[in-house]
Amino acid sequence: SQYEYRDLTEKYYLKAIEFYQKKVKEIASPTNLSFAAINLSNVYFYFYEDTHIDKAIYYAELAREVSLDTKLASHIAASYGMLSEIALKQNNIQKAKTYLMAALVETQKATLKDNNIQLSIYESLTSISEAEGNYKEALKFQKEFLNTFKTIYDQEKLTISKRLESQFQKERQEQQMLRLQLESEKKEQ
Repeated sequence: SQYEYRDLTEKYYLKAIEFYQKKVKEIASPTNLSFAAINLSNVYFYFYEDTHIDKAIYYAELAREVSLDTKLASHIAASYGMLSEIALKQNNIQKAKTYLMAALVETQKATLKDNNIQLSIYESLTSISEAEGNYKEALKFQKEFLNTFKTIYDQEKLTISKRLESQFQKERQEQQMLRLQLESEKKEQ
């Protein structure tokens, strides 16, 4: 049943966190802890009643602390995103917005930027600003969303065009090789 899988998911994430905490000196990367913590927070938030909201907050905070130490932008953004969703559920719009702005700042500092994460943050900030009736700010975030989307789209177009160019060159070389082979065979006859 759905509850059985939910409970098993909780059990194994708790075991993963416990294992990490017992073997902290032997595990190379603390990102394993932040990964398990943010996923456990998601389980509590989405699949349990509101009675588990404190656990969702606890594990989102744990993920945030670990992520900030490791400077892994995707985990930082995920933890702040989870905290923002919890704040929204508690009708604390300003706190939700603060978390998203913090996520945005952290992702912009990242060496390797993930535009898809920023896209999601801008989308959420647009929705929150619109719900607040702050249409000027909503428009600002929507423009950032569109600029980020354009960047992603342009990168994908560039990747596709490079791949097509590479395919074309490969096929051209194969054609030349075939032509040279035929010429060579004709000369031998």
